[in-house]
Amino acid sequence: AVEEAIHVGRMAEVPVQVSHLKAQGRRNYWKADAALAAIESARAAGVDVHFDRYPYVAYSTGLSNLFPASARAGGTERFLARLADPETGPTLERACRDKVALLGS
Repeated sequence: AVEEAIHVGRMAEVPVQVSHLKAQGRRNYWKADAALAAIESARAAGVDVHFDRYPYVAYSTGLSNLFPASARAGGTERFLARLADPETGPTLERACRDKVALLGS
């Protein structure tokens, strides 16, 4: 997406602003270096390109978003009941832990 934005800016001869530049999750960390290298290269070639990053560590949301949407269906009471259920609770805990691991700590 960064390279596409740079390409459009170069071809249209307009400034480029990449908002919320990030490489979320450990599997994507390497992409941060690639994105920054593309931006630096474009700037060296005369493209007016800049970026910003939101000023907080993780996405700004509630803890419940770490759980699958299906677990949250039906409102808070049903969600809490699923968490407390001996059959579904452990599955939901694993799903939450897996998402945290995917996002990185």
